[in-house]
Amino acid sequence: MKRDLITVDVKTNSLRDAETALRHALGAYKNPRVVALTAVGPNWWQWSSRMQLLAAIEFDD
Repeated sequence: MKRDLITVDVKTNSLRDAETALRHALGAYKNPRVVALTAVGPNWWQWSSRMQLLAAIEFDD
């Protein structure tokens, strides 16, 4: 089992869009499991227009 840390940039603050973007990013891994997930705004003044997800994942070889 390998581990990786991925970031996903979402150009909106919609959680549905964030979920879609995260699922798309996880598609590159075989059997991924999200171990930890957090969302941060790139800048304080951009918080209402975009978000960045940081996910710690485990996946199979």
